[in-house]
Amino acid sequence: YISTGGRLVWTGDAGTELCDEDELLLESERTEGADDTYIGPWARKDFDKQLSFDETLGVNYRGNLCEFTQCSPGEETGRIEVTDTSHKLTYGLSPSIPFFGEFAVVEIKRSTNARLVAVLDYGLNLLGESAGQPWLESGKRYDFGKQLPFIVSNQVGERVAYYAAPLEYFGREPYKYKALIEQMHYGMLYN
Repeated sequence: YISTGGRLVWTGDAGTELCDEDELLLESERTEGADDTYIGPWARKDFDKQLSFDETLGVNYRGNLCEFTQCSPGEETGRIEVTDTSHKLTYGLSPSIPFFGEFAVVEIKRSTNARLVAVLDYGLNLLGESAGQPWLESGKRYDFGKQLPFIVSNQVGERVAYYAAPLEYFGREPYKYKALIEQMHYGMLYN
């Protein structure tokens, strides 16, 4: 679909649960000589077929915020900081938008053409341990950084957009995030 000119918006932790016949893909199954470690839930196999949603999205899913730290409902989580105010997905947005709620913690894949459009400034470095995610080493403390990817575009012509929070979240406070949704709509439909 994307290779024939289609556009895709992917949000939050969509698609992180495996289907009945799916298995997580090992790094060694993708790259010869690599480690036998799981890539993440967006890299999977269905019998002999590899499904590489991580490559399509340009990010690796690590977990949701509340899996790594204690969350308090209604509390400000951080600020959405626009990294490029002239980008079609953020044109005209305030450079700093308060954000309340949970979001997916992702890391940009270095092997893709992913472009960071906005970050969530968490205020301090997000530290966490695996909460049962097989793609994260158990017992290891991870430092995801202070500025976490929030909007990422990828693929030729930036036909794929990833948002770290589900779009229905933005509908809860329609006036606060209206411009963010409008720019996603116009940015993905029009060049």
